[in-house]
Amino acid sequence: MFALVFAGTVVVAADGIVMAIAGLVVLPRWAWVVSSLMGLAFALPAIAWSRPTWLVRTIGGPDPSAPVRYMLCWYRRQWPEFAASASSVQRFVYGLQRALGDLADPADTALIEFWSRQLNHVAHSAKLGNTSLKAAQDELAAALASVKPVDRFGAWLP
Repeated sequence: MFALVFAGTVVVAADGIVMAIAGLVVLPRWAWVVSSLMGLAFALPAIAWSRPTWLVRTIGGPDPSAPVRYMLCWYRRQWPEFAASASSVQRFVYGLQRALGDLADPADTALIEFWSRQLNHVAHSAKLGNTSLKAAQDELAAALASVKPVDRFGAWLP
């Protein structure tokens, strides 16, 4: 849905640029027709803003794993800053556990439970020592890297 609304917004912005240029130079008739049709693309962001549930239902329904994956992708970007010491790893783990616990229905509870077990393992390893913590950190980093972003634009972000 994010990609669809983004595309509609880009088309609307391009239409505004074409209309601004049209005021400065003489454009062929087909440019006016294309620009007018591009203006219809404004309906997509307008519908997404005014009736987001209708748009989600039309596209294919809600994804219960989306809130969890969004949260994990956000924390994945923060992970390198926290991987330095055992205390910072524990802060990261507790923060992510709290964030996952705050997710409401219809979030995917099985996915939340999986990540809770993964995070508990890292927290336990942090208490055992550096050798155990290093292996748990590597597992967590690999698991965070394997999270599929909610939208294609999120995959471009580091």
